[in-house]
Amino acid sequence: MSAPHTHGSSSLHLLGLIASQPTSSKKQSTPAPTAGESASSVSAAPSDGVRRCGCGHRLAGAATARYAIDMLDVRAAISIDLDADAKTVFEAWVEPSLMERWLFKSPTNTLEARTDPRTGGTFSIVEHDAGRLITHDGTYAIFEPPRHLSFSLIVPQHFAGSAQIDVTITPVGPRSHLKFQATGAGPEDAQQLWETMIAKLAEVLKRS
Repeated sequence: MSAPHTHGSSSLHLLGLIASQPTSSKKQSTPAPTAGESASSVSAAPSDGVRRCGCGHRLAGAATARYAIDMLDVRAAISIDLDADAKTVFEAWVEPSLMERWLFKSPTNTLEARTDPRTGGTFSIVEHDAGRLITHDGTYAIFEPPRHLSFSLIVPQHFAGSAQIDVTITPVGPRSHLKFQATGAGPEDAQQLWETMIAKLAEVLKRS
């Protein structure tokens, strides 16, 4: 899952990394807000009585509980302006030929990406690097082009368990703004790794 550290011309503003915290023995009424979120965005009792995630989607029952836990386990969070429209940015996350140019790409590896681009569909990226085989697999939980993408990510050669990746794309004239968040399992240097990859994405989009 390594990638070269690159710097694009896009303005990259990091929301910061919140390390996983052990669960407190004291009962808490509300989860702590993550970096870049106001306390109201994770409040237990919003004015309309409906719990929502940071992207505005309604949550209920077990989903609400999972969301509260996830907010304490943010591995990486990034906000960046990109020199491409929302449709092009979204496609860079799901089109194999584009994914292979930046997602988990390094100077020494080769990638083979396959996708089933729909809600409930799966994707796979097979990485070959110096005789090593590294697999990146997941399922699309939310597939709403060109604005929202959420998927699981399993990379057993680098970490145990499953990460959850959430990408929100907002059109800004001919350009777009991307908000990225990784929660759940992941390597200790997840923030740095995703910063590097998304900076590479910015470069790829600028050259396209």
